[in-house]
Amino acid sequence: MSSSYTLIRKITFYAVFLAISTLLGYVESLIPLPFLPPGVHLGLANACFLFLLLLRFRFYEVFLVDIGRVLLVALLRGSFMSMGFAMSAGGAVLSFAAMTLSTYLLRRWLTPFGHSLLGSTFHGVGQIAAGAIYLWNLGIFYYLPILLILNAVSSLLVGGLVTLLEANTYLRDFIDRFNERQQCSDTPNEDLKTEDPFGPGFLNVVEKDESVSKKEDSREA
Repeated sequence: MSSSYTLIRKITFYAVFLAISTLLGYVESLIPLPFLPPGVHLGLANACFLFLLLLRFRFYEVFLVDIGRVLLVALLRGSFMSMGFAMSAGGAVLSFAAMTLSTYLLRRWLTPFGHSLLGSTFHGVGQIAAGAIYLWNLGIFYYLPILLILNAVSSLLVGGLVTLLEANTYLRDFIDRFNERQQCSDTPNEDLKTEDPFGPGFLNVVEKDESVSKKEDSREA
């Protein structure tokens, strides 16, 4: 399989998830949340990124899709560089960092609901923190308890959606066509593939390079 075809396949796959997450982000931006400042969202689009992280896609590639979603929603809403954009970006960065660490460090102990709860909690904290920096006023933190309660409810929706996606065999088969783990299917060490935080097969490739260099050194000697 040529590298250009693999690149096109990867771009197409991430473009699909970018479109879905942008649609979710745009729809939730239209949902009014009473008693909260404008620009605060529940973070339902996190379901797309949590699903990809649980499937062990490279976190920096998924993060680019998340940032692209924030930019597209802001452009569609006409709120680029506004307070709403700053709060969305702050929530996206913190929630993604929390979900990335939890799916790597706490994968064996947490369900999708637990990962979603962590992501939603930090999503709310990131939004309020970004709003406080934008307004240069700490009084906005009074909204944090209400937002955390709403985020806990939304985390149930996100966790349930991710659980349904994981249980869908047809969707899993479809994603397996794009998942880069297929390129490392000939490696016998399964532990490296499941514990690799930098994407499928990263440690295997490094190990192969080291073994090749050792063989070359032995030949020279």
